[in-house]
Amino acid sequence: MSSKDVPPKLGPAGDIEEKNPAMGGDNLSLRPGSHITTIDILGGALDPVLAAKTHLVNEAMNEIGWTRFHLKLFCLTGFGFAVDSMAAFLQSVAASQAYLEIGSGRYPTAATMTLYSGLLVGALFWGFSADMIGRRIAFNTTLFIASIATIAAGAAPNWIAFCVFVAFLSFGAGGNLVLDPTVMLEFVAAKQQWVITAMAGWWGIGQASAGVIAWGFYSRNDWTCDAVEACTWQNNKAWRLIMFTGGSIIFIMSILRIFVIRLPETPKYLVSTGQDDKLVSLLHKIAQRYDRPCALSVEQLQDCGSVHDHRIKDGSFQSIPFRVGRALITQLKGLFATREMGLSTILIWVSWTLIGLGYPLFFLYLPWVLQI
Repeated sequence: MSSKDVPPKLGPAGDIEEKNPAMGGDNLSLRPGSHITTIDILGGALDPVLAAKTHLVNEAMNEIGWTRFHLKLFCLTGFGFAVDSMAAFLQSVAASQAYLEIGSGRYPTAATMTLYSGLLVGALFWGFSADMIGRRIAFNTTLFIASIATIAAGAAPNWIAFCVFVAFLSFGAGGNLVLDPTVMLEFVAAKQQWVITAMAGWWGIGQASAGVIAWGFYSRNDWTCDAVEACTWQNNKAWRLIMFTGGSIIFIMSILRIFVIRLPETPKYLVSTGQDDKLVSLLHKIAQRYDRPCALSVEQLQDCGSVHDHRIKDGSFQSIPFRVGRALITQLKGLFATREMGLSTILIWVSWTLIGLGYPLFFLYLPWVLQI
């Protein structure tokens, strides 16, 4: 097969690279200033400097491979997945008994509605905020919010307060649910990215843990009541103890994330904000600790050019909404840059929307159908 029949080589983000005849061989440079013709499948939404640097970082991460650090990170982020599942399930098993004691006779499904509303708002808010303030801060904050709100929900004096705390619980859990796979994905090499799918196993662990907690307290007949008239804190304490126990477990894990298992900022976030020195230092530290090679240097990254730092740092408070809005528009443009990308985006959104509809419809209406 002649050289003319050889398909073009795909570069970062699907760019098609053409060799510079003067360079000879396969010695292709990824620097934006080199003689490479690129066709950006994202319609210009991708920064060529960022694409070149990301390629170098991916090569360095492939060189390091899988280490015990990644195993610890898998457990750390996986526990976050389990916590999100546990927090949502705790609300489900506690809501019915809570309504008997502190419900006002109206809106019995309000807790479930606030749960899913909080998950939506939390996922959107923390998903975009993590691009502004960093993965590490958002990763640690979301779990802490969920833990405090879970404990507070167990002490709720009325139904409205319980639903408000459930909303804050799901606000933190929704953000954590987005950040767990993101953090894991931005640390692992391409050939180990299958672990993101394996993280789904932690979801079942979380629900099983919540079930064990609920069984332990609901098995005491003197801690649950059957009628609204007879329900008090003293004879219906099981649901409160469930929330206290679950919230305490989440709180302990949030403290471990901050003070014991200190998560560094992710390599992909560092490269996207132009922090080349910190990025190289982080990768070399991991490589040296586990006796792995890493040839990436600051000079290689700097030769690619400068990446615009989109973080919210100094500046007026009024400019923050503008920066967030601009970042949102830029990211959405990439999702709909071409027909194929737009169709893929819509199909993924529709799939998750239908899954999201299935859960609340099942849990909200099935109990009422069974009572008919």
